[in-house]
Amino acid sequence: MRTLHDSVVPVLERMLADDRIVGERRTQFWCLFNLFTQESLQYPVEGTPPRFSSICDDGSPWEYCVSLGPGGSGDVRYLTEVGSPFNSLSSRTDLSLIRIKQALQVVGLPPSAEAFITCLLKSLPDSAEVLDQLPAGFWISVGCAGDSAPIIQVYANNDWGEELQKWVRLTSVLRESRALGLAARLRDLAPLLAPFFSPAGIAVTFKEQPLLKVYFRPKRGAAWEATRELVSVIEPEFLGPMSVLEQLLSPALSTLPDRALLFSIAQSATAETLSIKVDINARYLFQSNTEATAAIETLASEIGVSPQKYHEALALIDPAAPASLSPSHDFIGMGTGPSGPRLNIYLRDNTRPSAVPKQANRGTRTYDSAAALEGAVGYILNQQHKSGEWTDFSLPIVGASNVWVTAVVGDALFKTLCSSEAEASIHSAIATAIPWLLSKTRHSGWSFNERAQTDADSTAMSLLLLRQLGIDITPYRATLRAYAIESGEYGTFQVADYPNCWSHAHADVFPTVLRALGSYSPTAFERVLKLRDSAGAWRSYWWETDLYATLAALDYFAACSQYPEIQQTESWVLLQTGQSFGAFEKALCLQALQHFKRNRDIIEASTGLVTELLQSQLPDGSWARSAMLRVPQTDCEQPWIDGGSSAVYADSGLFTTATVCKALSVHGRLQGLDRRSS
Repeated sequence: MRTLHDSVVPVLERMLADDRIVGERRTQFWCLFNLFTQESLQYPVEGTPPRFSSICDDGSPWEYCVSLGPGGSGDVRYLTEVGSPFNSLSSRTDLSLIRIKQALQVVGLPPSAEAFITCLLKSLPDSAEVLDQLPAGFWISVGCAGDSAPIIQVYANNDWGEELQKWVRLTSVLRESRALGLAARLRDLAPLLAPFFSPAGIAVTFKEQPLLKVYFRPKRGAAWEATRELVSVIEPEFLGPMSVLEQLLSPALSTLPDRALLFSIAQSATAETLSIKVDINARYLFQSNTEATAAIETLASEIGVSPQKYHEALALIDPAAPASLSPSHDFIGMGTGPSGPRLNIYLRDNTRPSAVPKQANRGTRTYDSAAALEGAVGYILNQQHKSGEWTDFSLPIVGASNVWVTAVVGDALFKTLCSSEAEASIHSAIATAIPWLLSKTRHSGWSFNERAQTDADSTAMSLLLLRQLGIDITPYRATLRAYAIESGEYGTFQVADYPNCWSHAHADVFPTVLRALGSYSPTAFERVLKLRDSAGAWRSYWWETDLYATLAALDYFAACSQYPEIQQTESWVLLQTGQSFGAFEKALCLQALQHFKRNRDIIEASTGLVTELLQSQLPDGSWARSAMLRVPQTDCEQPWIDGGSSAVYADSGLFTTATVCKALSVHGRLQGLDRRSS
């Protein structure tokens, strides 16, 4: 089944490549993409899609945006919604809040940025029942350029309730966000605004200086005339481009229905000049995409901006499609501000995924697992500190992990020894890491880092690495047994350190502890098995993906040399092959598939995952970070249900790359065994 995700990702890949967005910027972009779209793009393109709100007329949660001229939001930009259309708007809004806060961390914005989101939330109903009756809650835009951090824009719906309530909410948001300059300008414009316009939405753009924007809808007919009058007061020079727009378009703009037009006013905290923009629904303007293209070219010429980026976007979205089948134009936006005039074109991909060539007219690239592994190993070795450790996952207060990460990366490198030509370099790196790792043990084991409490996961991962290297771990096993709890299972932390949910037995840690202890009794086997849910998976406590816990259980069963009845788990993992978005999840899925009998479905799914991983490797040998570490509150027992009780942190790319490296090595080794056995 091909999904909208399958259609969108190749387009964005081409756009990023064309604009030479690489390295950290590219990594951040894909991390944000995964955060915001991991549910919303997973439905078939064919047929009638489930309806979200109204970013697009057909209810699709997705569109591209091309900005021509200065003051845009990045060379590559998209708009989207968070969540599944099968969930209520109130639950999708709650999820949006969580993901937005995570996104602000990804781009390195200070905690004070969250205050803007809290302010925007005030434009939505307090009551879930009322919110669920609205057509929209939050929309999100992400823009990325090669020379700056990604720009995130969050839109909140204010177009509900009585007219006075809308203005009161707008005033409250501006006051609490301290946008006093914008508030003063809107107060001055109130005699012109209030009779003819209604504040339909409020947005904040997170860049070096946050930009507050208010969207207005004309409310009493004659939308275009009211807009012209408002522009004549705010920015008279913009009347010229508006006149050009009038001359170009048919039907006459004066006949536009009110909801076909949006007028926005924006101002940053440091700018004195207002930015204004007029957005018009292109469905009311153009009979065909060819007609839209001609009008956009003329408009760009009249306001002095180049249409090149627009034509490039059309070609990248579907290089092979004729003009009549090119992407649909949703909105045309024309604006001006401190940086000058600009033209925004919002595009919706109207083609089927199967019709989009992977790299039309761009040459053919071949993918080689061995070459990919060499690149990945080189990247990992370059990330090692001189003292021997690796670091990743920077968390507030406690800081970055070095102890636990070194154990995991060391294990991944060890698994590549048989698959890599860099055997001597890998041996050297591990030989440097082990003394450092041994120096970090305490009486209660190993930890996330030197500042954190010791934990069973870090201890077990360290012992598994040491045992592979032939080091006697017998003296350390008693340390690991100290994490036993009354049920006979093992908690992540000791009860004395965390007498709460953190010391419970978690499915993403407990099986790994048993492997490190070499505990393969029928009782231990049954204790792991009872953690499996009705779908056949194990639920992850410390990770956003259940693939992590499921793989931990499968690894344990393999170490036991026996598996339970596993058909349901196999079906669940196969289902994930079409739903795993980031390289981290794809790698976990690939490893999990290796535990099942090599039937046609398993082979095809594994081959597809390997191809996707090879195609998404970055030039420096890494993969874009997508390992999402979850840190629930200490009283949260089921974070997969109570999502608001957890913080989530993305890796830097090292942890993801190490996981992919291990997965490709294991897959390659099993393929070699298959060939020899045949």
